[in-house]
Amino acid sequence: MLSRSTLRATQGRVGLTRALPQTATRLFQTSSQLRESQHQQESTSQYYDIKSQIDNYIYYNGLSKKMRSLVFREKNSERLVSINLVDKNTGKPYLPESFKGVPSATKFNHFLDNLILFDELKHVKPSLVGLDKVNKGWLKPSTINSYLYKSFEFGHLDGGLKTVYTSLPNFRNSFNLKNVEALLLIRSLEIKQAGVTSLDWLYKKLRHVFKYNRANLKLKDNYENLSLYNVAYLQCLFQLKFNLDAAGTEADAKTVALLKKKIDRVTGELKDFEALKFNADDLKEGEDYLKNYLKYEHNYTVLALFKQVVGQLSAEEQKAYKDVLDKSAEYFKFVEELKIKAGVKVSLVERLNAAAEKKVETKKNETPEAEENKE
Repeated sequence: MLSRSTLRATQGRVGLTRALPQTATRLFQTSSQLRESQHQQESTSQYYDIKSQIDNYIYYNGLSKKMRSLVFREKNSERLVSINLVDKNTGKPYLPESFKGVPSATKFNHFLDNLILFDELKHVKPSLVGLDKVNKGWLKPSTINSYLYKSFEFGHLDGGLKTVYTSLPNFRNSFNLKNVEALLLIRSLEIKQAGVTSLDWLYKKLRHVFKYNRANLKLKDNYENLSLYNVAYLQCLFQLKFNLDAAGTEADAKTVALLKKKIDRVTGELKDFEALKFNADDLKEGEDYLKNYLKYEHNYTVLALFKQVVGQLSAEEQKAYKDVLDKSAEYFKFVEELKIKAGVKVSLVERLNAAAEKKVETKKNETPEAEENKE
């Protein structure tokens, strides 16, 4: 018979080994050293606890009720070891485990936001797939946005989108306007990054965004305010405009005229823009500042990048967007103060801007067919 203390020690080791295979463990140790050299706040163990908890949660929910009782109930530990049951999926014997509880989506989002190696992101994919399988409602739009933003930062957006569209069938039904806004932001940065001047490229990318949602985007979630969607969409159109302006006489006159018409139409949709709401109590002493900051980060990022783009327009053109920016001033001030209190050293805005500056080999005007084949 194994002693109770020996069983507990075994439980801890097994949980870590299954969650992080040996190659992944070495990878995370390497990235931990980089993270510590950058003076990030979390300790190594604290930072990766959420990944371990996620995988523990997936394993727990993936077992039958009978096996769950054997593996996770302490009173059954000795019996489980003595009968030497083998997991058909891994070929390894089942060993006692302890359930680490339901993981926090906010902590997992923060984990994704701070990944610094692409190989880390690759090790996250099985966790996303597992979560989608065992709990249809656990994956939130904010988690998928964190995953897609990080995929873009690493230059692997196509792979990230493929994961979302083909490997997360349950989440696809929860894909909402916030995901569309995030993808519009990313596409606008791609346009800037690759010098795209083709409206066909944009049409194709937007068609891809709405592939699973075109029919019910507004109806399913009863969206009454599409202001941030329009703000994000305008950024795509503006980046195309900047690239066409840079092309000068080489720009296609028909494309320029059509683009102007689209910009005018979407700008008109912003005439009733309402200031975004926030809760001033989120700045009070004793609040979880990081959790509160992350609640506002998406909307803040959409508006902050819009402000940057508007700043590149002529003084006359900027007048059309003065009302939007004036109404957003208090929101900017609030979120930026919250960011300081939360100790966020590098914001999503800064991360995306840095990623957009990276050189890419993408041809400026690849045909939609060529792009589709790549994805």
